[in-house]
Amino acid sequence: MYTTSLLFSSLCALMATAKPINTNLIERSSASSGSDTFNIEICNNCPSTKQFGIYQVSSSFQMNQMCDPVTIGQNQTQTISAPYKGIGMRLSGHAEWGTGGQWAHQALFEFGYSEYNGLAGTAYDLSLMEGTDSDVGLAVYPILSGDADSDDCPSKVCLPGNCDASQGWTNPDQVSDGSPADTVCYHGKMDFKVVFC
Repeated sequence: MYTTSLLFSSLCALMATAKPINTNLIERSSASSGSDTFNIEICNNCPSTKQFGIYQVSSSFQMNQMCDPVTIGQNQTQTISAPYKGIGMRLSGHAEWGTGGQWAHQALFEFGYSEYNGLAGTAYDLSLMEGTDSDVGLAVYPILSGDADSDDCPSKVCLPGNCDASQGWTNPDQVSDGSPADTVCYHGKMDFKVVFC
C-alpha cells in the first residue's frame, strides 16, 4: 500500500504542478473533440487474448472501474474512450482480475488531466513495477496533431525486462531521481495508441 500511495501522490503532484516545456502552446482538439473523452487505441501484441479496462484510483484510494472490460485477441486492436478530465487513471491489461485485483503489480498506462498557467493536457507514464509479468512490454504513442511534436509529447517504450527510468516506472525510488518517466503533454485533448507485449 505504501508503494501505491507514493505513486499516486507522485502522479497527483505531477499533474497539479507540472510546468510545460513550451509555454506558447494552446489547447488542441483530438478526433473525439465532441465530448469530454479521448480515444485510446489498444494493440494486443501478446501471444494470447487479454482483457483490458480503465480504472481510477480516487483521492481516498478507492479503485473504481471506469468502463466495461474489453477482450482483445492476439495481434488485434480496439479503441476505447477515456475521460479527458479524469485523474488517477490507468489502463490495465488484466481486467479479468476485477476491481480489487487492480492493486497487483502489472504493466499499466497511467494518465490524468493536467492544467498549468492556462494550458491543459494529459499527464502520462508507463508503470512496470517489480513483480510485473517479465514477458510483458508496454509502449504509448501520443497521436500528434496541430503543432504538437514528439519533443512536447514523447512516446514511451518499455521492452520486456528492459525499461529505462526515463521511459517508465519500475520502482518507487525513481521519485528521488525526479520521476523522469512522468510526462505532460499540454496540447489539450489528444488520443493515444498503447501497445502491450
